Amino acid sequence: MTSRIIDLLRFLGPRATRTLNQPNAWATISLWRRFFQLQEDERLEEQREIEEILDEIFSAPTMRPIATQENHDLRATVLEEHYRDLREQGAAYQARMEALRLRELQQIRQPNLAIPNGDTYVSLPQ
Repeated sequence: MTSRIIDLLRFLGPRATRTLNQPNAWATISLWRRFFQLQEDERLEEQREIEEILDEIFSAPTMRPIATQENHDLRATVLEEHYRDLREQGAAYQARMEALRLRELQQIRQPNLAIPNGDTYVSLPQ
């Protein structure tokens, strides 16, 4: 029985001294309450900022920039200039193709077999 009482005093003794050394629970709770209140205020402020940004985005005009009359006119002008250039370059294109065809025929009929060898050329491939 005596050993049980001693065990009970050992069990209660250190615990009782710990509770006396700890700070006031109300003070601890009030510190944490302030900390959580500040966190909540920061979260609400961030949420308000996000809401303002989203309001600005969604309040913008819904007309697509490519659908404006000015852009439509610019696209029509670019297409007209492109087709005008194609018509004007038709003759130049034909002349360029003819020159390329003549050069190809010359290379086939009279090939240049000169192979550079230092300062001189070898006339036939070896």
